[in-house]
Amino acid sequence: MRVAASFLSLLVLVTPAMAGLEELFDGLSRDFGMVPHGSVQIHRFVLTNTTTSTIRVNSVRSSCKCATPKVDIKSAAPGEQIVVEVEYNTRTFTGSRSMTITVTFDQPRLESVALRVSGYSRQDVVFNPSQVSFGVVSRGKSTERTLKVEYAGPDDFKITEVIPPEGFEASIDELYREPRKAGYNLKVKLPESASPGNLFASVQLKTNDPKTPILTVPVTGVVEANLSAAPDHLEFGQVKMGEKLVKKIVIKAKEPFTLAKVVGDIDGVSVKSTEGERTAHIIEISYSPTHLGEIQQKILLQTSLSGEEPLAVNLSASVVEK
Repeated sequence: MRVAASFLSLLVLVTPAMAGLEELFDGLSRDFGMVPHGSVQIHRFVLTNTTTSTIRVNSVRSSCKCATPKVDIKSAAPGEQIVVEVEYNTRTFTGSRSMTITVTFDQPRLESVALRVSGYSRQDVVFNPSQVSFGVVSRGKSTERTLKVEYAGPDDFKITEVIPPEGFEASIDELYREPRKAGYNLKVKLPESASPGNLFASVQLKTNDPKTPILTVPVTGVVEANLSAAPDHLEFGQVKMGEKLVKKIVIKAKEPFTLAKVVGDIDGVSVKSTEGERTAHIIEISYSPTHLGEIQQKILLQTSLSGEEPLAVNLSASVVEK
């Protein structure tokens, strides 16, 4: 009995230390419920790194072609996040469908996490196109997109209200109404004040249908800054003391400029730029580590453009002995 009691105590002590990376996600599943056929629903699974080590994604894959996962930033230092964005494409099927998204990590250890998405593609409601996509829009430019919602079924289907995402404008107009049929035009306007970066929002359509009282229309796009760096995150991976590694980035703007100066924490970093005024510069960033451990640095690149804030480029590395 003493042995059994000791073994149980050992289990209690060991279990927290063996907790998997799945516990760092804000959720492991997403059920979209009943959604219109032809729509592309989007969900983001967010991992927040609350550990003391860097976490890195090695690969991400789906068990079905009707769900497409992607990870833009694959490495997260302590306190940072990794976002796994999944597109659930109902154009490829009708009825119920579920699938598994497998995310494989190679840091801080080799481990896989299973994320699950599911939903029901209803044939009587169709979105055309599948979502409101603004594509790439220049900062400060207002633009509008239209999406058609069509119903064909046994009920007297009506959209009663449209709820736009914060900062957007949206309106709904009924195009036609016939027995067992109805059509609407949804207009969504992107404001001039939209901040640079990826758009990820949704319009809510309230209906009189008790099966689906709210239809969700994804809103996506990219607001392009006047000045941008690609990439804006440099992952040097494992670096040995004494090594010198070089990576390049491209800085672009709407008008010609020069790199004026480099500010911020630049321990072990040197920066070299192409010369002269031009709309795109190749920036060469050299890194020679000065101390061991997990390194996170932010390099601020100030240009000659008036009124533009310095561009931030993040650098991460794991420095080891020679």
